[in-house]
Amino acid sequence: MVVDNEPEESESTRTTGPLLEFHVDRITLYSSGATKGLSTITNAEIRSANGDVIWRRQFIYSQNPGRAGDLEELEADNGKLLKEEMNFAAEATVKDFINHLKTGSSP
Repeated sequence: MVVDNEPEESESTRTTGPLLEFHVDRITLYSSGATKGLSTITNAEIRSANGDVIWRRQFIYSQNPGRAGDLEELEADNGKLLKEEMNFAAEATVKDFINHLKTGSSP
């Protein structure tokens, strides 16, 4: 497996094997309401060498209300808590994708 952290610039740069792509479509911070805190939408696809979609999954992360603080708290100390929450969201997203690939379903 070859891991490339750079975004694909064109279809012509693809490798000869399957390609796993992640697209973070939205990162939002809500200041109030039921979705208070960090919210993300991430899509992943596996494409065959000829470009056919083999697998596709979307995961929406919403910060747990118990973890949500005021925006000022998340942004304090150079965004320390926000960075921690973004790492937590990334881990939750990857866990969902891996579980779906292994079992064909979500927890």
